[in-house]
Amino acid sequence: MLKNNANFNLAQRAARRIGRELLRDFGEVQLIQSSVAGGGDFAARARRKAETSLVEELLDTRPNYGFWCGLVENRDGTDPTRNWIVDALNGADNFANGIPHWAVCIALHHKGKVAFALVYDPIANELFGAEVGGGAWLNSTRTRVSQRTRSSEMMVATTCSADTLRDGNNRIFEHVIRRHGHVRVSGSHALDLAHLASGRIDAFWSASIGCKEFAPGALLVTESGGMVETFEDETERTGAVAGGSAAFKSVVEIVHESRQGR
Repeated sequence: MLKNNANFNLAQRAARRIGRELLRDFGEVQLIQSSVAGGGDFAARARRKAETSLVEELLDTRPNYGFWCGLVENRDGTDPTRNWIVDALNGADNFANGIPHWAVCIALHHKGKVAFALVYDPIANELFGAEVGGGAWLNSTRTRVSQRTRSSEMMVATTCSADTLRDGNNRIFEHVIRRHGHVRVSGSHALDLAHLASGRIDAFWSASIGCKEFAPGALLVTESGGMVETFEDETERTGAVAGGSAAFKSVVEIVHESRQGR
């Protein structure tokens, strides 16, 4: 998997190191989960520590690159063409509640597009990676999206909150469930897209996701033979659909019809 890409190797080492640190913290979260306070505050500190450490490691080796991330303040580099996209703990709510479904995500944005991306699942020790034009991989195995064609057999992953299910999005959600039957809200869109790329699920839909949040996972999907479409608005958040050919067409059709009020 991208063994000759120095930047990818740097990102992979950093993701695995941060993953090991988060695993130790996750063990502590699970121990205190039944307490009155729960693991929320501890998890928030662990996430900030992980993201700060991850950014520092990348900048130590590539000090001229900029970076975009959720908790640490974004920074422009002296090389305006390259920016790290960093999410040290995608699935933070799962982590805080002791649910073993979260990931470390790193991508490199180069000249207006994501050049490569990785999603590392420390719980399963699975590293998903993709490079533009170079395919997508799970550890050392090439990934391909699902080719299921029957809607009733398809599994669709989505994001769901009171904020996202408004302005007609609840109608889309209802129609997706009625047509496909198997809908999952996992709490980690990065792992949703990684699992889509590896054929474990068939499609992904989100009513509202950050463009930079979606782009790395989208690369995993397209390099695995899948399709992606976004629905832009005036904000930095947007709707998005991804999937294998048949599943993608099925969900996109629902989204377009619902947005047109049909």
